[in-house]
Amino acid sequence: MALITVPEGKHSDTGASGAPRWMNCPGSIRLTKKLGKKARKAGMEAAYGTAAHTLAALCLENDAEPWEYTGDEIEIAGQYKFEVGEDMIKSVQVYVDFVWSMMSKFKDKDPILHIERPMQSKLHKDAFGQADVTIEVPNERLIVPDFKNGMVPVEVKGPQTKYYGCLALE
Repeated sequence: MALITVPEGKHSDTGASGAPRWMNCPGSIRLTKKLGKKARKAGMEAAYGTAAHTLAALCLENDAEPWEYTGDEIEIAGQYKFEVGEDMIKSVQVYVDFVWSMMSKFKDKDPILHIERPMQSKLHKDAFGQADVTIEVPNERLIVPDFKNGMVPVEVKGPQTKYYGCLALE
């Protein structure tokens, strides 16, 4: 069994995950800055999501199946450790299958797959983030599948997806 370590990531005050909050309440950006790290401290559920995202990225990067990582452990920011088990494998499999189905659907158009792609806006220094996946279908479309691990309802046209779409287009 392997141990996969994930360091703590950099967070944007105007990032995609907080977009539903700060787009509706711009004042929350200033409050979050004032509160500092306490306001952004992620709990165990968020860490589990990061572990599942890590597994999804590994599967896509290595053309592997989630079950191949059964029993491995994923450690998040030196704080939480999760064993790759049945629940994580099932949710990651749905996501990986979707990504590969989109790549297959547009294979005759040479789609370009970006996994855990860091993006930075040229328009605003605090507009940055890392999209789970973006698929560029040249001269046709941009697909931005956001992996939620089955824990959070997904708004297909929600602010987080739009945010990543805008950064990817830029």
